[in-house]
Amino acid sequence: MKPITKIDSTRLSIPLRNVELTNSNLIDKISHLKTNTNTGDIIEELTTSGTPYIHHDNGINYKFWIVNQFSYNNGNRIVEPYISMLCNSKHLKSRYFDGITLDTLSTLYDEYMSLDVFKCTLNVFKSARHTDTDIAIDYEMSKKQFASIKQSIMSNCIDSTKWHTITTNSNSGIWSPTYKDARGQATPKYPYVKFYDKEIELLNNSKEFYDAYLKDVAVDGVVRYECTIKNSSHRRHLGIVPTTFVEFLSLNLEEIAKGLFRTYFISHKPMPIPEHLAPSEKVEAEMVNLLIEFGISSQKIYSIYDRKDVSIQSRKLLLKRHKKIMSKEQFDAEKLEANDYAFEFFKEMGVDLT
Repeated sequence: MKPITKIDSTRLSIPLRNVELTNSNLIDKISHLKTNTNTGDIIEELTTSGTPYIHHDNGINYKFWIVNQFSYNNGNRIVEPYISMLCNSKHLKSRYFDGITLDTLSTLYDEYMSLDVFKCTLNVFKSARHTDTDIAIDYEMSKKQFASIKQSIMSNCIDSTKWHTITTNSNSGIWSPTYKDARGQATPKYPYVKFYDKEIELLNNSKEFYDAYLKDVAVDGVVRYECTIKNSSHRRHLGIVPTTFVEFLSLNLEEIAKGLFRTYFISHKPMPIPEHLAPSEKVEAEMVNLLIEFGISSQKIYSIYDRKDVSIQSRKLLLKRHKKIMSKEQFDAEKLEANDYAFEFFKEMGVDLT
């Protein structure tokens, strides 16, 4: 089954004029008193306008708050209050791996309405502004295959200093563009992208949520690809016109996500082989850079032997030699299989490693 491309998290904002607030703490004047505990005298009184709604339940965090944002009225730029909320696929509970999509948007809406913080119609909710949006795709693969993909990223990216990896009992992934605060340091030119082992992440960072909603869901062998579109400036850089949230969900999110990954790659150009070399020497010269332990796929190795720049007879001899060499037991068949998976994965992501 083809992996589903979905939204993992985003920040939505709706004009306050289009909603009915049912939690008045969001806008009421809140008085904070500092008193003398012995006499009861008021020492200091601070007044703030409203306080965010924050709620934690079974490993799920909810946050709603009021913020002023720019909008346009008859072509005039104005400032007006919006209700903003942090939306996360955890809010879908047992449908977490479905992610936020057109199919689950009404479920997300029902969840927020049940919290009794604000009320609005489904259409108003769909028309919300969105920013800081994470797109996610989950892939099934073995740890060996994941290791090969990480290796292939480091070997084939434009600048390996932009990629960072770690493998511990509590973290196994590879991400860009910076080691620390990769989300905060990301730019349209160097977007935040990450691959990580979902089982490790859930069991170490979201155990309460996992125990409550995902105990019966198979999470082993799930690797998540995640990327972030930070803001409107980033959307313009990608050529995405201003959209409501439902319009954004209707776009080709898979291609957008893969495009962010391709930012870090260019088409691979094989090392030129001098024409004066004999056919066998041509093969051996190119094989220097295509050893299996460097993450090279069997397809690429075969293509070296299946040459078009030699005679028909020499090509037959080379392919015969390929069959003989590749049947040797000293080759790590499991590693080569993982390399083949990485080759096909990159091809699916739109990066040609041939």
